Amino acid sequence: MKFQGYVGLDPEKIAITDASDPNNAGGRFRSPLPLVGGQMVATYTPSSSIGSPSSVEFTLRQLNLNNSTGQYSVGTTALTGGITKSVSWYDPDTKVSFTGKLWELEPAEVVARLRPATRHAPALEAPEKSIFTEENVDETALRNWLKANNLAMIVTRNQTARDRADKQQPYNLQVPGGAKTVGNGGKVYDIAHYQILQADSVRAYSSRSGRRPLAQPMHDDAGKNAPNTSGPAGSVKIAADGSSAAFVPARRALTWQTTDATGNAVVRERVWITFQPGEVKVCAGCHGANAADQAGRAAPQNKPEALRSLLRYWNTLPK
Repeated sequence: MKFQGYVGLDPEKIAITDASDPNNAGGRFRSPLPLVGGQMVATYTPSSSIGSPSSVEFTLRQLNLNNSTGQYSVGTTALTGGITKSVSWYDPDTKVSFTGKLWELEPAEVVARLRPATRHAPALEAPEKSIFTEENVDETALRNWLKANNLAMIVTRNQTARDRADKQQPYNLQVPGGAKTVGNGGKVYDIAHYQILQADSVRAYSSRSGRRPLAQPMHDDAGKNAPNTSGPAGSVKIAADGSSAAFVPARRALTWQTTDATGNAVVRERVWITFQPGEVKVCAGCHGANAADQAGRAAPQNKPEALRSLLRYWNTLPK
């Protein structure tokens, strides 16, 4: 399969096409690698069924392109001719050995490339820019303060709005007495707090050495956010318009979740995200709308009132 995209392209408009030749006799591909010269290399196994001896024979092959159809078929010759080795190891205390062809997976092209141009953070959009102006906060001064304190700022305009295709978590959301976004009926969930979690390296097991990162309530903000005594640890309050804003530690893996009034998780982020010192990241909604949210509306354009509250609190902090 192949698809093409670029920065700013609506994901719903990305076309996915079948690039394999349906007339190719047998075999399967994995880990395709487009080369700078326009060719394609992939890991190939000659078996079409799982479980046969040849199903675990993985060799790198250059694919042949049919210029008239844009489809690829397997090349006839392995690039390496096969890499045969004898290896041995202990499992766990018994020595075992293997002699045969090694797997050839995850190819990488070694080629001279131009250094990418430096990318700059995009300018604030109108809803956030207007709040900075109305609150008489100099954006450059705030960014410099963030850098000095190893912090970033994250803003969401409406936590109740989410992409119409993202239905794997609670879908209809509302801030009690405030913003509400409902699509296709069903239960409506209350969200009141935005809890941010940071990756702390803590011991996984008391009986074993070593550490692993575990999600812990944010604590490296060092009191830079307004206290949210009614919410769970590491959280900020979601404003009536559905917005949220918080200072977060930079260069630290973060994740987050919205919770109800009692701190129970409602919508959880599924990945770790890291910000740079001085970065101001704005999202229109939770898992922002590609073309429309669950109610069929475009991405929110409201001025996030949570940002206004955060800037007013920031003005009270010692600089």
